[in-house]
Amino acid sequence: MKRKVLSKLLVCAGIAIATTSMNAHGAEIYIESEQDIAEEIYFDSLEYLACCVEAEAGNQGLMGKRLVCDVILNRVDSKDFPDNIFDVINQKNQFSVVSNGRIYEVSVSDETFEACRLGLEERTDKDILYFTAGGYSACGSPAYKYKDHYFSR
Repeated sequence: MKRKVLSKLLVCAGIAIATTSMNAHGAEIYIESEQDIAEEIYFDSLEYLACCVEAEAGNQGLMGKRLVCDVILNRVDSKDFPDNIFDVINQKNQFSVVSNGRIYEVSVSDETFEACRLGLEERTDKDILYFTAGGYSACGSPAYKYKDHYFSR
């Protein structure tokens, strides 16, 4: 449902998401360009980011969600992690919500979409790379605790 809304927003903004043509029977068919496919992959990764943030920090408020979003985006920007959202989230033993399947079961709240939008515009913390619940990660240097999560650099 969110993808349909996003597609409508893109069309209203004048961003083409596909070209159309008519087949021999007069039916309209859609032909996606490489740019269209790249945009689709990008927007799918943003939706996946929101699912991960919701699953990991759904009860942590806007700031807690922004911080989890920061961890993921900071990893994308780091030379020590994969260079895209999907691969960062799916990296083995990194996000429990992937291994336990919760990422695929959540319904993303408007607040979480807002946290991700804000995170893409400007990070709250550009240095954090790890978070855990219950104590600091063995990786990185302890930075601070926010609600249930311990963040490390």
